[in-house]
Amino acid sequence: MTFDVARQQIELLQLSLLHQASSKCMQDYTASAKRKLSKKHTKLRKDYESVRATELVQQRTANLSALQSWCRDPSMLVENLQILSLVYSDLTALIGDGSRREDVISMFELWINEAEAPKAGSFTQPLPEDWRTAHASLALKLRSVQRNLRVLPPPSDTSDSGSGLGVILKGCETLVDGMLRELEVMMKLEKELLTRDRNRLEEDVKTMVLDDVGMQPWVPAWQKV
Repeated sequence: MTFDVARQQIELLQLSLLHQASSKCMQDYTASAKRKLSKKHTKLRKDYESVRATELVQQRTANLSALQSWCRDPSMLVENLQILSLVYSDLTALIGDGSRREDVISMFELWINEAEAPKAGSFTQPLPEDWRTAHASLALKLRSVQRNLRVLPPPSDTSDSGSGLGVILKGCETLVDGMLRELEVMMKLEKELLTRDRNRLEEDVKTMVLDDVGMQPWVPAWQKV
């Protein structure tokens, strides 16, 4: 065996030993890292659960305090909570899939899309009667919910503003007011679009009369009264 061959074999043996050692070190390091991360994860989870439990206790305390400040008479408190539960249930039904509000909005969006892009020679027609019936029914229901909300006393100024009671009352009030304004805007938009088309029709008729007979501008009969 020549000197060069022997040296190469020694170098290969050293590389092999080094590879084995490095693999063993990497495995040990990986196992150690996993153990440390597992311990850290366990600690973080326990810390989170402890903080969450403290927050739940604080929230429960705030809710009880808010209820006591809201209504100190136990019998009235039960009655008010029943009314609030009814309000919440009604609103949940009104904003869910397939609700009356969804039907009213869908029909209106279809109508207004056609009204804003009319075909040549066509004019905007009023919203259909079934839409008006659904609109009126929804408005009546929302007014009923609004009356129930107004029966309830407002949250006490001394109660925690972050209590569940305060959040629910404020959320229900905001939701009812927003949906009622939504219904008003729909009626207003319909009126504006119909007025715009009626004015356009009157201008077209005036132009036709002037072009055909050369007479004075024609005035519709309902404007002469």
